[in-house]
Amino acid sequence: MRLFKKIISNIFMKLLTLFLTLVLLSGCENTINIRGNLLTADDMKKIKVGETKKDDLMVIAGPPTYIEQYGGKGWYYIGEETSTTSFLNPDIKERKVIYFAFNDQDVVQRIQIHDETEGLEIKPLDDKTPTLGRDPALFKEIFGSIGKYDEGKHRAGYV
Repeated sequence: MRLFKKIISNIFMKLLTLFLTLVLLSGCENTINIRGNLLTADDMKKIKVGETKKDDLMVIAGPPTYIEQYGGKGWYYIGEETSTTSFLNPDIKERKVIYFAFNDQDVVQRIQIHDETEGLEIKPLDDKTPTLGRDPALFKEIFGSIGKYDEGKHRAGYV
């Protein structure tokens, strides 16, 4: 009977170890994220310069990510596909900015495609911008207002 319990216990521990290992490894799976409006090659084949109108483009590609502010003669479709493994930084698989320029008849006049190779990486500075005015010390900032409460201002009828 003791031998049977020992065998069962040993099998249980091996199964538990296998299960926990599989659970931990499942967290290392790649996660694919698509953000924005990433047009496919098939979508781009349907869009013809000089033929496709704004309404047709809306049906093919959906609403644009951004419309030019002045006149609305240009539409931008911005999309990105990234792959993330566990807690690591995401890897950019594909990034596109597609610009469609329209003429006065709302027909596509020009298409410009920009990808991730043309982008710039902007690194923010860690510097701090000083503010004008006093630079109070820590204790003065914490305890500076003690005793400055004026009871007279908070009585009824005070103007």
